[in-house]
Amino acid sequence: MGGLSAYGQDPVHRRYTVADGLPSNTVYCALQDREGYMWFGTDAGAVRFDGRVFSTYGVEDGLTDNNIIKLAQDSKGRIWFLTLNGKLCYLLNDSIHNGRTDPELARYESLNGWTSFVEDRHGMLWFGGVYDNVLRLDMEGDRDSLWVFPLRKTSVVLDDDQEIVIVLTGRIHALEGARWVATDSIRSPFIQTDVVRGFDGRSPPLTVTVDGIVALQDGRWLKFLEEDFENRHHIRCWVDANGDLWVTLGDGGIEFRKKTPSGFAPPRRLLADEFVNFEYVDDERGRWICTSRRGLVHCTNDEFQSVVYKGSATNGEEAMLLLQRTRARGVLAGSAEGGIYAFNGRSLARLPADATGRVLDFAEDRVGNIWIASDLRTLLLPHGASNFNEVALRWWGSPDSIIPSSGSKALEILPDGSVWVAYFGFWVIREEAGHFMRYRFPDSLNFTGRSLAPHVDMTGRLWYEANERLHCIESGHRKDFPQLEGLTGLRITDIKSLASGQLLIGTTGAGVLVLDTAARPIGGITMEDGLISNDIIRIRAFHDTLLIATKQGLQVVIGPLIGPASQRTMFTVKGLGTGEVNDAITDGDHLLLATSAGLCSVPFPGKDIATAPPRIHIAGLWLNGKEVDRNVRIELAQGRDQVLITFRVIAFTEADRLEYQYRLRSADDWTRTENPVLELASLSQGSYTIAMRARRPASGWSEPVLVRLVVKAPWWMKGSTWIFGFLVICLVLVQVTRRSLRRKCSRALAELRERQVVNEERTRIATDIHDDLGADLSRLLMYARQAEPDARDAEERPLTEGLDRAIDKMDEIIWALDPRRDTLQSTVQFIEQQAHELAEARGLKFRAKVQVPREPVHLTAKQRRELMLLAREAVRNILDHAEASTLWIEWTTETNAVQLLIRDDGKGFDPATADPSRHGLTNMRIRAGHLGGTLLIEREDPTGTRVHLWFPLPGIIRSDDVIDEDEMQLGP
Repeated sequence: MGGLSAYGQDPVHRRYTVADGLPSNTVYCALQDREGYMWFGTDAGAVRFDGRVFSTYGVEDGLTDNNIIKLAQDSKGRIWFLTLNGKLCYLLNDSIHNGRTDPELARYESLNGWTSFVEDRHGMLWFGGVYDNVLRLDMEGDRDSLWVFPLRKTSVVLDDDQEIVIVLTGRIHALEGARWVATDSIRSPFIQTDVVRGFDGRSPPLTVTVDGIVALQDGRWLKFLEEDFENRHHIRCWVDANGDLWVTLGDGGIEFRKKTPSGFAPPRRLLADEFVNFEYVDDERGRWICTSRRGLVHCTNDEFQSVVYKGSATNGEEAMLLLQRTRARGVLAGSAEGGIYAFNGRSLARLPADATGRVLDFAEDRVGNIWIASDLRTLLLPHGASNFNEVALRWWGSPDSIIPSSGSKALEILPDGSVWVAYFGFWVIREEAGHFMRYRFPDSLNFTGRSLAPHVDMTGRLWYEANERLHCIESGHRKDFPQLEGLTGLRITDIKSLASGQLLIGTTGAGVLVLDTAARPIGGITMEDGLISNDIIRIRAFHDTLLIATKQGLQVVIGPLIGPASQRTMFTVKGLGTGEVNDAITDGDHLLLATSAGLCSVPFPGKDIATAPPRIHIAGLWLNGKEVDRNVRIELAQGRDQVLITFRVIAFTEADRLEYQYRLRSADDWTRTENPVLELASLSQGSYTIAMRARRPASGWSEPVLVRLVVKAPWWMKGSTWIFGFLVICLVLVQVTRRSLRRKCSRALAELRERQVVNEERTRIATDIHDDLGADLSRLLMYARQAEPDARDAEERPLTEGLDRAIDKMDEIIWALDPRRDTLQSTVQFIEQQAHELAEARGLKFRAKVQVPREPVHLTAKQRRELMLLAREAVRNILDHAEASTLWIEWTTETNAVQLLIRDDGKGFDPATADPSRHGLTNMRIRAGHLGGTLLIEREDPTGTRVHLWFPLPGIIRSDDVIDEDEMQLGP
């Protein structure tokens, strides 16, 4: 087989350089802060990384130097940047503090720079210089101290009791009082290197000597790793957060020794062509390796457990296309560059063969010969031989005709030992008499077009794809299956069979199709069932485990393919460093994958894959475009303020596949969003606890990060404002009502008092007229009658008649002045009495009908007078002009109104023909207007005139309790 040449065995990794955002490819140190950010020190500044974006801090941002040799974070959250210029600075709350902003820092400077840092249990900060200086810094008090040790390399560390010790060029010193006392020194030649305490919290401080690694324990140097380093250029060592041991090598690379129950595993040299400065394990157990010239190397936990073996291509990465486990030669791998490699489990070696084009298929016949199909050649590695032979064929029937080898796309060994080679159709190879003979394909099986994916099942049937359709050759007959069209996607890429006879069809676009022994579809696995891609490259079946290689990675399916999905387990293999997997095989403990990045060896993952959720926190909070403090509760005005919240998700693996959810209140359901940015406007009034969380595809949800908001309505929309306004309005209404009522009461009381005064005056005048003038007129009337005893008619007794009329007028005046008569009932009675007397005097019949309330209805003196004069004018018009025999007067009341009807049976009267020079009708209408009513005068049919007066009178309520006088006939 020739000599084995081992190629790269580094873990699968991703590299970050200046092309990804680093300010420099020289990276000295790494640190993960409490929020989860990764920090890196470079020769061009400090860098913060959240999994997506590198943010650089330099001297323009407040750093004292751009060469950051070490990073450290103290208990107060300050991130210290140790530089070679020896000037101190730190970052706190996104602000960098230095000697210009903090006078405490300006007092101390190391000419050779600071390289070590620890914080003791008392909160004191200790800095060790490259040479000469040790500084104790008390940020909370005045216990600062600076010690100078000329030309001595210094390191400050914590011992087992968490007390400070310093190492000066290999000699241990402890502080006793105010003096440093030496306790031990390294007896073997000391390599001028730092002393680094283990990051796992258990391992002691370590340093490197030519005799091996020693540890500082109980104030003494003790052997930690028995190994001779004298000629091996070991520089620095430390124990990482996982307890694994790392040693940097001066001639390139870094040694990794995994922690085991019995100590450390043998060393594994990584990145041999790099100069490594530091390695750091983050909270996701990913490893960050800082190099001097080629940036950062990042390995996830899964990737670090994997190994990628590179091919020998000189033009970059060599993609592996297929794998084949053989009985005598181990695992063979074929590449896209035509390389054929042997893998023995530890190294990858290229075999002396050139396939000229892609290596597309392997097959091993029953005697151990290895057949290889490639784009331009078909090769054979005979059993026991060291070199590949190009297959030279002879036509069957013409053994002297040599056929040069041609390319092939796939091949398959049939049970009879013949080799079926697929390209455009099939051709068959059989070995006879020491020669490989090419047989003509039977005419009955001839077809045109490309043939792919040949596979022989357990019964000897040959299945293959041709012209994008499934075909089968059984007992010399070919059969195709057009009924599967539409189920096999764009084309068939692989065919495999199970021991049960079921057929697995890998497709492009339709996932994996499962057929029964008669090629009828009975199931399948697609992205709807959890498959990572419907574009299948190759299928491998091992007992109850199915390996599905896709363009998006490798999926492992364990359990039955037919039946409920809950009965099987599906998971994606991680740690490949690439998405495209072309082939995979397994021995149960490991997976070997042919990928676009090379050959990957991956520990077979467990069925339960638990991934830590990403970290999430608030990156910024803006209110109406202005950034505000994210740690306090924010108050917003409803309908006016807008809030923008940006969340920072820190994830160094699968950052492009993160999922996000948010909710506005704790009782709300979670809502999915595409990015961790929330823009909130038009929130209704109330309290909100905005929560955002994130997860990776295979992890749980992170702890939600919260932002508290209170949306307050504008003052004019607040409930208290409404209540206050309502109370104010009520108070104003009460005051207005009180004032109005007071004014009304005052006016009413004044009117009442005025009315009372007027009424009293009216009563006095009426009384005086009645008592004085009435008595005088009565006495004069008596004298007149005595003077005119013999007069028979009115013309003969003018004095008597005049006094009678004066007495009647006086009675009318007395009635009008008497306030006791200010009622509707009194007015009705007075008008009825006068009408009766006038009718009687003229010889007319008088009839009256009265329906008015029994309770007194008040009328003013003016209303009484207007009503009385209007009724008198109507009655006198009847008496003087109607030539009637009967006079009717009717009084009726309704709700808040009074109606007066006066009619006769005379000759009738048309108001339209009335003499305009007469004022009687005009006065009647004026008086009706003064009453606020309406007056209607019309001729009655067949004879007579009708006068109808309607006027409002508040306070009248229609009721059955009314004075109801029947029609009366009065007069002759």
